Amino acid sequence: RIDADDDMFGIQLSLLAYMAEVEHALILERTMGGRMQKAAAGGWPLGEPPFGVMLDADGNPVLNPDEVKQIEAYAAFMIDSPEPVTQEDAARHLNALGYTQRNGKPWAGGNLGRRIEASLRRYVEFVFAGENEDGDPITTTFRIDVPKPLPEERIESLRVVINRGKRAKGKH
Repeated sequence: RIDADDDMFGIQLSLLAYMAEVEHALILERTMGGRMQKAAAGGWPLGEPPFGVMLDADGNPVLNPDEVKQIEAYAAFMIDSPEPVTQEDAARHLNALGYTQRNGKPWAGGNLGRRIEASLRRYVEFVFAGENEDGDPITTTFRIDVPKPLPEERIESLRVVINRGKRAKGKH
């Protein structure tokens, strides 16, 4: 029992604070080490996979058929529209078709664009940063490939349309 009136109170409190700090550092080290081992073995270390991808029972990234349908609908709208369209137009289009984000909320243009672009990248990088035993900063990066949600030529066409929209948006 710690008594605030005891002469040793400050020392006891300092010792407990130090022990808590060491324990916290150990937990972080073990957690980060576990995530790094999982990524090094090709497993998914943390967070959600990109839109259009899910993890199978073994933790490997595979296509999510329901989300791929949304990506296909987005691509068809963006690429095949006779008039130039915006991300907001695409979000309204997907919402009208009854599609939603993973959390069930309706799509918004900026969010939709970021999610689609991440799914087209075909890989995810996990960056782990920390310090070595000497206190020098170290960074380890793992790249995990994910399946592509569309055929390659469709991905390239979609990238062209997305980038064209970004350039047009920046000119206003």
